[in-house]
Amino acid sequence: MNTVAHTIIMRAATTGRPIATLDADAKTYLINNGYAAYSQKPLMVLTKKAEEYAEREKAWNAQQQRRRTR
Repeated sequence: MNTVAHTIIMRAATTGRPIATLDADAKTYLINNGYAAYSQKPLMVLTKKAEEYAEREKAWNAQQQRRRTR
């Protein structure tokens, strides 16, 4: 996954607000792979796919944090 797109998904999942980015590659990646949809150009909203991805990432990060603290 595009690292900028990953950062955008994680930040947008936390805030719950529409997203706008100047990074053309990230924008293309998010739209073409179904992680975001335009609400009003240039604003995008996360799709269910992106929300599920963010939840998986949060769970994985929490698990890694628990492993590091043992």
